[in-house]
Amino acid sequence: MATYRIKIVGVHYAVNTDHTRLAPETEEMHIRTATFLRELDEARPCVVLMPEPTNPVDTRAVMARAQGKRIGYVDKTQLDTVHALLQAGGGSFLRTRISEVEARKHGWLHVILEADAEVPVEPSQSLSDEWSRWTCTLPSIAPDEAHFARIEAEAMLDGVFSKHIADLDLVEEYIHLWLSSALHDLSEEARLTREHYILSLKEMTSGNTTSGQDMGLQNTVSSQPMPRIKALVAALEKQRTAICGNRRMHLRIEGWWKELMQSDEMDILWKTWMARTGGDPGQGMDEILTPLKALPYDLYAIIDDKGLFFSRLHYNHVPRKVFWQIVSLMLLRERTQMKLMGSILDTYREEGSRETRSPLDQGGSKTEHPSFIVTIPEELQSPEAQKVLAKLQKKGLLDEDLQPSTLKGWQKGTLAYELAGRFAIKHVWVEMAKMWKCNAKTLRQYYSKEFAEPKVVEFSKNIKSIIY
Repeated sequence: MATYRIKIVGVHYAVNTDHTRLAPETEEMHIRTATFLRELDEARPCVVLMPEPTNPVDTRAVMARAQGKRIGYVDKTQLDTVHALLQAGGGSFLRTRISEVEARKHGWLHVILEADAEVPVEPSQSLSDEWSRWTCTLPSIAPDEAHFARIEAEAMLDGVFSKHIADLDLVEEYIHLWLSSALHDLSEEARLTREHYILSLKEMTSGNTTSGQDMGLQNTVSSQPMPRIKALVAALEKQRTAICGNRRMHLRIEGWWKELMQSDEMDILWKTWMARTGGDPGQGMDEILTPLKALPYDLYAIIDDKGLFFSRLHYNHVPRKVFWQIVSLMLLRERTQMKLMGSILDTYREEGSRETRSPLDQGGSKTEHPSFIVTIPEELQSPEAQKVLAKLQKKGLLDEDLQPSTLKGWQKGTLAYELAGRFAIKHVWVEMAKMWKCNAKTLRQYYSKEFAEPKVVEFSKNIKSIIY
């Protein structure tokens, strides 16, 4: 008889199902989670593990259910083991019993699973067939300082964990360097490296002679540095868990993405791309989109939701080289879109400047402009588009004259952008500015200024639920 101890995480999110994505957590949520875990600890019900291939982030996810509801997921570091056990048992579910519960705001539990015999576990491959079939020959962003710092840290730490160096101060220095330089590296190689460092450091604290005497750390590990090593493990595990959760991933990606767009490396990539396209930003757009649309795991469908997009990349074991090729394509796509919008606005600047006297720009109301004709873009004149406009009126987002008079500036810009995406409005800012009697440049600025803010992402999600 073989016994397996499996960790169940994500209880906090399973319990607080009413929590809006990207919204801040509340004390009430924390209390609710801790209370649920205490009740679970007292009742000790049977916990059933089952695969969830439709999970939006990780298609290999294994759900934990008890008392008729989802209570969390198997920790991703044990997915290989659980999938091997599922396959050995028929592949549909596994019955387990609770052995330990940590009742706190982001608590977890351990379950025990018994098998007739030890099940061989084959680790998942870092390069799946899906990724090996995906190719891209377009320019890629040049390595930055973080890239070189990561390589340096890995070289030094390889020396430490290969028993060539026994300086704990050096270990600490380079673990922190690796943490900062690999923060946005969501590749499979980074994941495996992080797990390797966690395991190696834990071996130092376990009293294992291989980790202590052979590495020359017996004098230091036995005295003061034990808490220091544990602190390094905690920092690595914190970075690992920070990838989970849409809000944390979104906030993490937001700042990094802005830095990338403004970096010297991006300027070099853009100049290379402009030389290739003859200075016409629109000429190579199809060339950018073709490999993006060919991404496996239906990734292109969520490309505008960066938090979810990068989470799914990580959980589907994207190789490092492929990861940076995808990042480069996304950067080129976004810069090209910005350039194209700017060119359209320059062409129609004179026409747009005559439309500045409007509620959108001057905070006025419809009563101050009692008579005007609404110019509806051709793309919004179809029966399907008319139904969508009626829905927006019903929801109070547009008034009886199809004007967004109750919306804030960033909301108007977001609504215009989503309508353009839904009905393929070619000159989005110009056409929507005509319809809403406003300045096209101002409308675009409303959107561009805050397009990555959490409130905009959430509002965009609500708009999509109405217009699709």
